[in-house]
Amino acid sequence: MNSHLWALLNTVVCGAIMVVCICRLSVMHVGIRKLVRLKYTLLLSGACAYGFQPFIFGTWPTPAGMFFVVTVFVGLLTSSHRWRRAAPIETETRPAELA
Repeated sequence: MNSHLWALLNTVVCGAIMVVCICRLSVMHVGIRKLVRLKYTLLLSGACAYGFQPFIFGTWPTPAGMFFVVTVFVGLLTSSHRWRRAAPIETETRPAELA
């Protein structure tokens, strides 16, 4: 495939990853664990950097990099049912149970 076509496909998939991360960060509240928020913030910044790789770094995406980006996106899609309305319970921090 042409390197320009790889770059376009890469930007589209990374853009979809960025949208998913922004949506998940928007449903998070103060009680969500910091590492979960950090995970999606870093994933957002990584997708932005890799998606705009030709403009930022002057290099073209590779087929292996595209495979990785697609697998990350599919991984985000597989957990979409848990994030449908709000952040999952296991991502929240709360006081310990008194039992």
